[in-house]
Amino acid sequence: AQGRCANGQECTYHHKLPDEEDEKKLGAAVDIFGRERFGSERQDMGGIGSFSRENRTLYIGRISAMKPDAEKAIRQQFGEFGQLESVRLLFDKNCGFAKYRLRSAAEFAKEAMAGQSLFAGDQPMNLRWATEDPNPGAQKREHKNMVVAARQALEAQGVCLKEAEYDFPAYYALPVSRDPEGNTGGAISSYPNTDHQYGAAPLPPPPGRPAISSHEQWVKYLSPQGYPYFFNPATNETRWQPPPGATIIVGSMAAADQMFETDPSAYENNDARPVGSVDQVEQKDEGGDALAGLADYGDSEDDD
Repeated sequence: AQGRCANGQECTYHHKLPDEEDEKKLGAAVDIFGRERFGSERQDMGGIGSFSRENRTLYIGRISAMKPDAEKAIRQQFGEFGQLESVRLLFDKNCGFAKYRLRSAAEFAKEAMAGQSLFAGDQPMNLRWATEDPNPGAQKREHKNMVVAARQALEAQGVCLKEAEYDFPAYYALPVSRDPEGNTGGAISSYPNTDHQYGAAPLPPPPGRPAISSHEQWVKYLSPQGYPYFFNPATNETRWQPPPGATIIVGSMAAADQMFETDPSAYENNDARPVGSVDQVEQKDEGGDALAGLADYGDSEDDD
């Protein structure tokens, strides 16, 4: 960058200005010269720079900013190393800022212009990395430019950024759609809506139990609080006590949430809580196995 290489034709490094292709190959961890960058900036904003921010702006100190051709001189001399997006001077502080389109060009220019003077007879320039612009508009534009640059870099690598539907594996079978009555239809293209399973209707008997068609047959379940209740699969009716003379079948599901939400007084009114006793009976399923009967339960002074 400074024209001081003594290796001649034996030098293994590039002796040219960085271009678009070099910028694409440049990662955030190193600069254009292959030096490792750091997690944070130096306190004096000098050195190699930080990989935490894509800094493309140079601070140029100790210049004669009041001279009428100061901006022209900066554009001419610093523009030799890459395309400049903007040049700004602070006349009262005799400094300026030069922003490059490519980070690699800014890194190259910082090294190439080190120790140089903007005008003959001036003191050498003080070159550092510029701090972040506090202007919210400038920060928004910088973020947008970084997003666009990142997308372009990914697309150049062949990464597809277009949104697409989920690609199910070839062996995956989509669930079969069912209407509320249980009739099956064709395969559905999205996850089924199961809200109706948590509506006002009582929960059905667990899968695998034999179908019950008689209105006089009731299934006993336990609520989450441990209270027994009875469900008629034929009429979808739920009661705390079965009707007289009903045949009782023991179930295994424990869900009376809907009844509790509908009638909260069931916990407060002792008359509404299950009392009395139910005779133990046996009901044989299609396989001939006897279902467990009910144990006697009753109301006592110790009951809560």
